[in-house]
Amino acid sequence: MKLKRILRLLPPIPLGYTVTIYFVFFGIFIGYLSFLIITISAARSNTEMAYRTIIPIIKEITGTKGEDFITDLVNTKNQEFIRLNNAIQRSTSTFGKIAYSIYFHEKGDVDWKKLYLDKDEIFREEGASESEKLLLDKARARRFHHSYRIFFDKSDRVALYMLLPLKNARNTYVLSIEIDREGLLLFIQKNVNRFLVFGGMLLVVSVILGQLFSHRIAGPIQKLSAAAQARSGGNREQDFVLSRRDEIGVLADSLNVMTREIDRHLQEVDRRMKTMETMNQIDKVVLSSISRSDLMERIITLVSSLFGSGFTALLLLDSERNGFELLSSHGTANEGILTGGPLISGDAIGSGRIADLRSHLQIDPGETSQGILPFFESLSGSRGCGWVNIPVVISDTYIGSLVLSRSGRRASFSEEEVESAKMLGDQVGIALQSLRAFEEKERLLLGILLALTRTIDAKSKWTAGHSERVAMYSERIGVRLGLNEEEMRTLSFSAILHDIGKIGISERILDKPGKLSDEEYTIIKEHPATGARIISDIPSYESILPGILYHHEHWDGSGYPDGLEGEEIPLTSRIITVADVFDAITADRPYRNGLMGNEALDFMKRQKGALLDSNIVRVFLEIIQEEELIQCRR
Repeated sequence: MKLKRILRLLPPIPLGYTVTIYFVFFGIFIGYLSFLIITISAARSNTEMAYRTIIPIIKEITGTKGEDFITDLVNTKNQEFIRLNNAIQRSTSTFGKIAYSIYFHEKGDVDWKKLYLDKDEIFREEGASESEKLLLDKARARRFHHSYRIFFDKSDRVALYMLLPLKNARNTYVLSIEIDREGLLLFIQKNVNRFLVFGGMLLVVSVILGQLFSHRIAGPIQKLSAAAQARSGGNREQDFVLSRRDEIGVLADSLNVMTREIDRHLQEVDRRMKTMETMNQIDKVVLSSISRSDLMERIITLVSSLFGSGFTALLLLDSERNGFELLSSHGTANEGILTGGPLISGDAIGSGRIADLRSHLQIDPGETSQGILPFFESLSGSRGCGWVNIPVVISDTYIGSLVLSRSGRRASFSEEEVESAKMLGDQVGIALQSLRAFEEKERLLLGILLALTRTIDAKSKWTAGHSERVAMYSERIGVRLGLNEEEMRTLSFSAILHDIGKIGISERILDKPGKLSDEEYTIIKEHPATGARIISDIPSYESILPGILYHHEHWDGSGYPDGLEGEEIPLTSRIITVADVFDAITADRPYRNGLMGNEALDFMKRQKGALLDSNIVRVFLEIIQEEELIQCRR
């Protein structure tokens, strides 16, 4: 365990160095194994060579005196055998120290006897040992037998027992040749220079081969490792590229397949996570949105960001106006409570196209279609895009479509993206369903407020419809000035309720044909404050109080109730003032007739910078000329 901890603390060794070290150890092992094999082979070759040298000499001696001549020399000193011994030593001197003995036994006898030359070169006889008898019996049976076969680097002496081919002899003869086998340490001691040269060459060859193999094997693996590190660092474009057809090449191909599959799963997880995040954001938008158009515009922004779409639109079915309300990423002007939003007529779309919108539809770039494609292109004003239409459904009822388009290299929408768009389409339906309750309450409140203002306006035949007309004029001005959704909502309600304080003013004063007395005018001047007090009792409607309280303030500071001047007057109040003045001067009153045409326009121009904000008057006059409000009014 301690060794493992120590190894963990050491820096990692590069694979190339590791392969080289392995080859060095492998070279040492091969050198050692070669020494063992050479030693074994040399011992065997030497004994066989000695055998081939001795046998002819023995045959030469016995050939003249008979094959049993050897046994007749016991206890004698024979010069011929001495010469034989000297010849054997001379002929085998290159093979190391060799000793030989001759064993025999008479036919029918099992006891082996050993013949050898003693130090005085006298031929002696003695009985063979039990261990020698076993080896001799095997040699007689097999004609050739080794005393040892395996060499384990330990110096030893190996014997070879060979049956002599003396067919006519009365005895059986076995020749024993013994030769020394040197161990590695002994060999090194005797051959230091040779060992150093051989060991150095072996080490150099091992290092060279190690480097070559490491370059061939470890090099590609290092490339794969570098690619894997790049991948782990977030570079999904990194591939495992190796031009090999072996196992390493197969590994690189397998890694590419695996990483592509992982990338696909990661992209799918990322897509689903982004879709879920967008759905969660839609839920949050539902809680913070104040109207359908506000909700849809914020949803469009979220969807466009998710898909990178160049054009994103919501087509909301408006059955009452026989068409579709359009909200798109190209921008849609805010609308008021009393003025309708942009509408695409059902006749302009065509009944067949509406049927197409009610089902999922996908069009890839380059496709030609006489159906819904021309309508899509008219929405975005561009061609050659990929399109996806996702129907939005609430309780199995079609209420509109989520339409996406994209151009360029990624114009086509994948199946996974279409699936995400369907999920978002369902979420949009849920969001709209959640908003319905709020809209119903809003419409109910609006209905009550309109009924209340109409009741107030109905107190005098001269002011009938006045509050609604002021609200419509104010909304048109607010749209032209680019007010946001919240500001438009505040402006609309403020304009509708701007005269609610007149509920406590007598019809006698409101319909008086002549000039009001100071006391009557004081009562009239109290209606903005009275209206503000009434509305202040309604929760969450504090934002509309300034429009009601200050709609009789003048740009030059001559108004009431506080005599505010210029931009001290809230913008909402300044807009309502312009709309209120225009409707008042163009309507008949018991004490005068309403102004017409150029007279009304001239009056509004004269009040620029006096009673009214010059910029708002300029905008309103543009609206009057474009929409011909005076003619419509009269």
